[in-house]
Amino acid sequence: MSLFHHGRSADHQVVTHFRIRHEDGAALLTWETRGHHPHEVIVFRSYQGFVDDALDPTNDERQTLVYRGSEKTVSVQDANLQDSVLYYYTVFARGDDEAWHEQLKTKLRGQAGGWNAEDEPTTWEKEYTQGPGSPFDRAW
Repeated sequence: MSLFHHGRSADHQVVTHFRIRHEDGAALLTWETRGHHPHEVIVFRSYQGFVDDALDPTNDERQTLVYRGSEKTVSVQDANLQDSVLYYYTVFARGDDEAWHEQLKTKLRGQAGGWNAEDEPTTWEKEYTQGPGSPFDRAW
């Protein structure tokens, strides 16, 4: 039985208010976790693609671990990113069932003068929130 689940369901969605934006030449990632007890979260970055669904994310050699922890409110700076490179971020959280569940995937491209969310190149900030009409309500 796999300990990693790649489909999102409301039962296992613990990362909320996720944002990724430019700050001082690096990517700043912020989010909160919902629930009464802490959930462990891991964030991976790669310039080669999202976490391979066929692999345990911790064994995908293309990925760089950006964050691993269980704080309720998180702010992480991902520094040393190169201009014009497209970076892929994949976020997982450990559910009450002790398995890892994919929370979201997003892309960010470094550009001279700032970093832009790849899906919305005119904005520097992208927010994901739980609820009707949010990106969590649709397949990525």
